[in-house]
Amino acid sequence: MEKDPLEEIVKADGWPAPNVRHVGAPSRAGDAKLWLAHALEFLIRRVRGWKSSFKASGIRGLGRRPRTTLKVAGYPGNHAFQVRNGALVPGPGLYHRWRTISALFPRPLESLLDIGCCKGYFVVEAAAHPSCRHAVGIDVSPAFVGIARAVQSLVGRTNAEFHLARLHDVAQDPALYRGPFQTVLLINAYHYLYWGSFLDEHAALEHEAILSSLARVSTGRLILSSPLDVTACGRAIRAKAARQAEAGCQYTRQRFVEIARTFFDVELRGQLGRRPLYVLDRRG
Repeated sequence: MEKDPLEEIVKADGWPAPNVRHVGAPSRAGDAKLWLAHALEFLIRRVRGWKSSFKASGIRGLGRRPRTTLKVAGYPGNHAFQVRNGALVPGPGLYHRWRTISALFPRPLESLLDIGCCKGYFVVEAAAHPSCRHAVGIDVSPAFVGIARAVQSLVGRTNAEFHLARLHDVAQDPALYRGPFQTVLLINAYHYLYWGSFLDEHAALEHEAILSSLARVSTGRLILSSPLDVTACGRAIRAKAARQAEAGCQYTRQRFVEIARTFFDVELRGQLGRRPLYVLDRRG
């Protein structure tokens, strides 16, 4: 079996690869191994800290580690990774998410848009595919876009780019952003498009507006995972849904799937963490 180069990077760096299933939720054994991977990562970081302390004290012979060019951590915690010697080295949680999502990519991967790209990991990794002409990330956070651009610059992926933009901006003129795209990612962001967020108060408050925009930017496959029921959302969204009863009544997984089928063939592919994972293929 051909080795996964990302898995080899993780192993070479000393981060244990979690038990990954490409489709569906991890097994209980997988959850245990993933927890163990996080614990081992913590211990490895502590040992590295001790080595640094010995080195600063002038004690030799503990060996050298590859230099970390950039550590990307902070909020959100499941999107932590490092840029080391020109390669992206994800934390175990992010590694699991990437393996699950990338297993659903069309083959060959030709182009990709990540909506709510955060710090750019999925975009930069997608751009590494030899067949990918361009990978684009958009986000409403200037800080996230700035970090993503710094990561892209460090690894030198010239076919990756990032923009401070909303889905609505790209849907109005996809060509301006190198679209439309064969593959579109919308991971843990759909509920923010519907309800708004502290980063962007703009709220669609209806499924059709969002899904029609997604159809305009997509020529092939949309991979989506988000809480699709009000009860699965955070406290702020639940409070907003209580104030806007009509929009709240419409925010159900059943209603989402019903409207999505106007534009896409919809298939549930298990879960990504605790949230449903859907593959939506654009109808001709």
